[in-house]
Amino acid sequence: VGFDYRILTLDTTTSGDYSFEAEVLATKGVVNFCGLVFGKNDANNFHGLILFPGKVDTDGSRTGLADTGFIDLASSFGGTNIKTWRHSPVKTTPNTEPGASVGQIWHKLRIDVSGSIVDSWFDGEYVATQDFGDVDVLRGSFGVITGPGEAQFTNVRYLARPLNDPAARIDREIRLEKQQKTQDGPVGGSYAGIVPPFPAVTRWVQGERHDWDEVGPRPQVLVFWSIAQNNLVPIDAWLQELAQKYAHVGLELVLVDSVNDADAVTQYLAEHPMPGAIAVDRRDKPGIGNTFEKYFIDRFNLPRVLLLDIDGRVVWEGDPGFSNAQPFESGTETFLDAPLVELISRGRLEELATWLTAWKDTGSVALKSGDLATALPLMRSAREFPVGRTPAVDDARNKLDAIEAAIGALQTTAASFVREKADPAISVLAAYAPLLKQSIDKNTQVVLAQFRDSKTSKQWQDALKACEKIRVNAKKDVKLTLATELLVKLEGQEGLFAKELAAELAPAVSANDFDALQHIATEAPGAPMRWLVQDYLRW
Repeated sequence: VGFDYRILTLDTTTSGDYSFEAEVLATKGVVNFCGLVFGKNDANNFHGLILFPGKVDTDGSRTGLADTGFIDLASSFGGTNIKTWRHSPVKTTPNTEPGASVGQIWHKLRIDVSGSIVDSWFDGEYVATQDFGDVDVLRGSFGVITGPGEAQFTNVRYLARPLNDPAARIDREIRLEKQQKTQDGPVGGSYAGIVPPFPAVTRWVQGERHDWDEVGPRPQVLVFWSIAQNNLVPIDAWLQELAQKYAHVGLELVLVDSVNDADAVTQYLAEHPMPGAIAVDRRDKPGIGNTFEKYFIDRFNLPRVLLLDIDGRVVWEGDPGFSNAQPFESGTETFLDAPLVELISRGRLEELATWLTAWKDTGSVALKSGDLATALPLMRSAREFPVGRTPAVDDARNKLDAIEAAIGALQTTAASFVREKADPAISVLAAYAPLLKQSIDKNTQVVLAQFRDSKTSKQWQDALKACEKIRVNAKKDVKLTLATELLVKLEGQEGLFAKELAAELAPAVSANDFDALQHIATEAPGAPMRWLVQDYLRW
């Protein structure tokens, strides 16, 4: 019976971009749901922005459970398969509230369609965006829908535009920009689109966390719960399955338990194990707890779930959709699944997780030693990911930009090396050009040859020949004599690497440290590469 509905539509078909809104009178306990319908092809196939005003707790059986209102952006396929894309808590006025009147519970619902993108709004506040991927699935008639009970509609408005009309895109950008500018904190108790505060807790009973950033670019799920709620509507099995199902993208869970459970939670978790880092809320003053208050648990109740993108911003919040009448069953889809799957797909989080591991274990290590050939494929792959979301990705992209820019203007770059008295590094840099498939024209080759034959470069080559003699000579007295002679030759030379070599040799010669002399002579040929990688390219 709860899924029965009636639809009233306008006898026209939308074929372009449009906005559609209406004010609804939906009284808690009087109507199950009501809202807007769009993209309707027949009575069983349509999309809807549906308001659930909430249920009246007549017998106390829902104590501790979420009883707020919700807005669902959903699609009906064949009348039996309902796909909920977005499930967002909203503030509705209960009919039991003292002084409540009919005027207090009128709410405005609105959708804006631009191409395949649908933005949804509730009482002038942004709720969510869903990209349906294809404009064709949004074509159809539109109207209003109501479930069992009674609801009223007024001020129904429709604004049509041609498909792909630039005005629709511009209006959308203005609306969202205005929303973002005014959303410095939670709007209507919602942290959607912003980074929420990290929980302030009494103690961590499992694992330990300090902030959102410490786990790196991973999706995170923040869950508020209590023992009383979990006894009514268990979520421990769901959380276990959730953690296993999305472990491949590095999903992290942070669970905050009610401060009222401080003495019992350890034993409870032993009998009802849950994954992730688990803490007990803190209470510095009378009330439900510091973090519970910040997250408006008194309004939304438990369980409350927030999904955080890899940059820490909330992309979805609500409850998983269980009840004591409809508990979690393994394999069933929850309200969290659709936004989480979309987040993984849109952010290419599976590929990102693989890339991050490869970059950490192979790419960045190779680059520090100047091994561009090994790191280059990963650096190029980094350009396939969005900018500004993952520090490691941005770092790889920037490093690739730097080497390409240096070789792209090779004469200018070489001239800067000469000013630094680092002439020998020019040949090292030029050797990267074939890897990047950048050709060096004849004029540039002539200029580079002149730089390679400079006084600084020739002096460095002579120093390396002396270092090789020091390295291969097994007689300590001869090794010391050669090092002393080299040190004398290096005095007064202006070359950057000659000065560094002299600074290293001097204390080793003075102390007759033959092991140090052997190490210095062995490492000397790599000085131009180390300077190029560490000081110039900052790899």
